[in-house]
Amino acid sequence: MTGTGAPLDDWLAALAARAPTPSGGAAAAVGLAAAAALASMVARFSSELLADSDELADEADSIRLRALELASADEAAVAAVLPASAGAGDQDGSRTRPQDPGAAALRAAQVPLDMVTLAAELRPLLDRLRRDGNQRLAGDAQVGLELLIGAAAGAAALVRIDAERLDPADRRQLLAALAAAEEPARGARPGPSRRPVGR
Repeated sequence: MTGTGAPLDDWLAALAARAPTPSGGAAAAVGLAAAAALASMVARFSSELLADSDELADEADSIRLRALELASADEAAVAAVLPASAGAGDQDGSRTRPQDPGAAALRAAQVPLDMVTLAAELRPLLDRLRRDGNQRLAGDAQVGLELLIGAAAGAAALVRIDAERLDPADRRQLLAALAAAEEPARGARPGPSRRPVGR
């Protein structure tokens, strides 16, 4: 994001504005960060059930911070690649093409790919918390899973879109890496909790 300390309502207003950034990739990263935050919360409320709850919370915190870094990285990558796109320009109407449009496109594609990889890292943690953690927070864990699934799917769609701008060799390599990360991130769609309990 444009500074991780920015208030959420300010960032959402920037997302809604008629401006190139922040955009869909940053939004996917923020969704992933929210999923990680929910994982941290559930882990901290599961200390009586999971001996490693503190470690799980710390891991989820680390993923949350990395997701926010990817939100900022996506804004920078989109800003770098947009001038190379047809009809794109600076706010004042100028046209500034990057030194290497192909390299800029590859960097732009790498950021959402990193989001999918990060989602694959968070997925088993959330699955475990939903299954074995505090069942009073099973709904929170499931919301985290749904956010993760949506963020990973959105990021994967961006990778495929960005891949169309690459040369064939780079495209094949990128899509192979996406396929390796996407399956564990997507996993099985979460169903009802193991022991349904009210919030």
